[in-house]
Amino acid sequence: MTYTHIFVPTQGAPFITKEDPQSVVGGYIEVYNQVPNVQDCLIHGMFLQEGSSHPEDTKAWNAVSNLLKRHKKKITIYVNEEGMMKCCPNMAVIGVNQSYGARPLMGDICITLKTSRCRDIIEELDLKTFENYEAYSKYANDRDTRYKECYETGYTIDCENDAFFILYKDGEDDRYLCQDEFEDNEVREKYQEDGWDCDDW
Repeated sequence: MTYTHIFVPTQGAPFITKEDPQSVVGGYIEVYNQVPNVQDCLIHGMFLQEGSSHPEDTKAWNAVSNLLKRHKKKITIYVNEEGMMKCCPNMAVIGVNQSYGARPLMGDICITLKTSRCRDIIEELDLKTFENYEAYSKYANDRDTRYKECYETGYTIDCENDAFFILYKDGEDDRYLCQDEFEDNEVREKYQEDGWDCDDW
């Protein structure tokens, strides 16, 4: 029997990993519904909203959220039982109990499905596959460096292939504009009047 393992990290977004649950959660593992005070789990709504993170990450969180809601009986969720209170809170994955309400589970989490019996579900998730968290992290860092969001339109700018312009202002995060917006006189005047600068003005 082969299994598909989904790594749900404390930092980043879910992906399919080639590691086993023990490697993911870091040592002794326990099925989540055997952990005291946890009756169910879900993804925090903050991670599901557009604009809360890179669009690719939001898509991954929504895929796992649907998995937890629609196919709960077909999955097994593992956590690090021994280190639960020592690990970093996994703010995306919420453990629910009627007596204390909802709290984040702790540490990295692994969701497992039987591959042969859940092929359609796995394909529907459309998650990327990485060898381990280190490989995923490198990919995510490279992606976030290459791709930026146009502040005016929300469109994705490929910094290696698209023309773009960086606006800066003391006390503010830099803003990226695609070429069409940068060349729009009204947009340019708005930013200049607001005290923004650009090396290309």
